[in-house]
Amino acid sequence: MRFTFIIILLFVYSNMAFSQEKKEKGDIDAKYECTYSIKFVNDTTKMSTGREDWFILKIGDDLTYGYSYLDFYRDSLLTTPGGAKIFAESFLRDVENGSITKSSDFYSIVLMGTKLYKDYEENKLKVLDNVSVHWFIYEEELIPQNWMIAEDTMTIAGYVCQKAICEYRGRSYEAWFTPAISISEGPWKFYGLPGLIMKLYDIKHHYDFELIGIKKIEEKIDVKVLSAKKMNRFTSPKLTEIARKDFLLMKLGEKGNLISKMDLSRVGLSTEPIQMKYGYIELDLFQ
Repeated sequence: MRFTFIIILLFVYSNMAFSQEKKEKGDIDAKYECTYSIKFVNDTTKMSTGREDWFILKIGDDLTYGYSYLDFYRDSLLTTPGGAKIFAESFLRDVENGSITKSSDFYSIVLMGTKLYKDYEENKLKVLDNVSVHWFIYEEELIPQNWMIAEDTMTIAGYVCQKAICEYRGRSYEAWFTPAISISEGPWKFYGLPGLIMKLYDIKHHYDFELIGIKKIEEKIDVKVLSAKKMNRFTSPKLTEIARKDFLLMKLGEKGNLISKMDLSRVGLSTEPIQMKYGYIELDLFQ
């Protein structure tokens, strides 16, 4: 029974894994890598309940790629010989000791699991995201936030930073950027200031990003996944194209809830309703 449980669990998780192998063709050179710490509250009714992650941003001339480090670590483990078994056993221990007991616990683990491509050449923001084991891609026009730059300054990590504010997708944000690093980039979907964003948060502190590292790199950004027909070597789900509005309404609505409950029930987790939309980073479709 335990072996069967592990096999089913691997089936569910392997669908989320991307191969990190570099390709010879179709890749984009990345020149810088920024690492941001993320602190976010997945249940706004219990502000003490939060999670932490790291957001990795690889920056090229015409394209940037951002992703969750914990999501990357999980995917890498699943594509490493023997790693899938290690992951499954670790997950089973969490289930057995009660730290993961219900669908909402499982769901919040992959809250920041999106993979984001800012494609400046095509002027598109391309987002890969999933509902349970089903992967989707949607595109938006790449438009910078409507920033208002203030006179306030703050020193962060030895850099003099300036304050900027914006309203974006149902939340009010404050950002601190430094003109000393002339890269007009930032975490997640944020960019467009005259300098690198060092710190960013919504004013309710449901989501906080802070730069903890930056370095020069010579790496490739794999762009083949943007048109992938197969997501990984374990299974072959299609990468389905969808509109942002349709995707979020599905993922955070009753349909996504039903899909997740059906998949979670297969691995022995309870299927109580998942309440996520009030804590999700984009609120504009739910207000």
